[in-house]
Amino acid sequence: MFIFRREFCGMVIFDCTSLKYFYIDEPSSVALEYLLETRDKQGLFYNDFVEADFIDKNFNLNGKLISPVTKRKGMLIAPITVFMQVTELCPLNCRHCFTKSNKNETEMTMENIFSLIDHLADIGVCELVIGGGEPFARQDILGILEYASSKDVIPSITTNGILLNDKLLDDIAKLKLGYLKFSIDGTERYHDYIRGTGSYRQTISNLKLALAKGIKNVGVRMVINSANYQSIQPLYEELKLIGCESLSFSIIRPSGNATQNTQLYDGITKEVFYEIIHAVKKIKANNDMNIRFSEDAPFISGFEREESIANILLPGFGCPIRGTVCEIDAHGNVSPCGFLKGLYGDSLIAGNVLAENLIDIWNHSEVFLRFREMPPPRKCVSCAYKSSCSGGCRTRAFQMFGDYTAHDPLCFL
Repeated sequence: MFIFRREFCGMVIFDCTSLKYFYIDEPSSVALEYLLETRDKQGLFYNDFVEADFIDKNFNLNGKLISPVTKRKGMLIAPITVFMQVTELCPLNCRHCFTKSNKNETEMTMENIFSLIDHLADIGVCELVIGGGEPFARQDILGILEYASSKDVIPSITTNGILLNDKLLDDIAKLKLGYLKFSIDGTERYHDYIRGTGSYRQTISNLKLALAKGIKNVGVRMVINSANYQSIQPLYEELKLIGCESLSFSIIRPSGNATQNTQLYDGITKEVFYEIIHAVKKIKANNDMNIRFSEDAPFISGFEREESIANILLPGFGCPIRGTVCEIDAHGNVSPCGFLKGLYGDSLIAGNVLAENLIDIWNHSEVFLRFREMPPPRKCVSCAYKSSCSGGCRTRAFQMFGDYTAHDPLCFL
């Protein structure tokens, strides 16, 4: 089954089996619409669409078509991915966390979140990345994951792993998830320095349990910082021994608690970043684990994005907050980026889903408009990689230069 989402140029298509987005161009999209309307077996691409399982021989669409009444050039009708914090509650207080570790009565209820998921399904958002706080601190988190999956809004979840247990992992194993990613910030010494004494062993123990239960798409995410970057190789070796198949990296961003622990990012200079890249390339060359840099890194040869939807539909300068993603915090506040909001402040809030639909915020908020019209900085204009690079991290640019449209200070090109 597929979710077909018509855009101003082509279609974004989500494969509900592989859990991946892909893209078809404008002529192909027009051809598919023509076939659905005319049922003409001599129509262009008929055999191709049947072979791709988009339609059957009787012109029945294998999935759901979402086609807006109006489309605006240079703007997607809705986000590709929504990042949602389901709670601020967490048993840890990590030195680099961008979320306050607390809970109050204004957090979204399960009913609020179900309503939001229904809306995401209606507008063709098929990827929901759930974080916190710690998502498993919510007693109803399994219900949220199950409901999202039932609506073909495929949830992925990032966890510190502390609150997981045998029964919970059995329940998770029955779900359709994009991924279950454990946050591990280096080997035990470095991880515990950042996240708290004893946390490493708890997280590793539950990671092993998740792997033993055969849960699909289990992996680890490491936030690289000044304190732990030399433990990239040792962590890789430890994860390889326990059979982990996926390891992704992101560079610390100066937001939230990290602004009070500047020692964690002050030491990440361009030279150190270059060293980090070569350390990651070294383990990627072994070809025995899925190794990735996350979307917050400047263009790095050998780590080009697997997905090209953003660059195809929205070419130009700007990281994904320019037009393919948004973040919803535990209180329903919508912003282009939770990290940038954690540094820039509440003026980056575009609206609240408890008061209005996400699609209205997406289409009409001045905050999103500001980022869609974000000009490239002078240093990026003549760069050979400008068509494929997302411009790096806007949070780092703002922290360094007081301007989120500036170049990423870690870009060594």
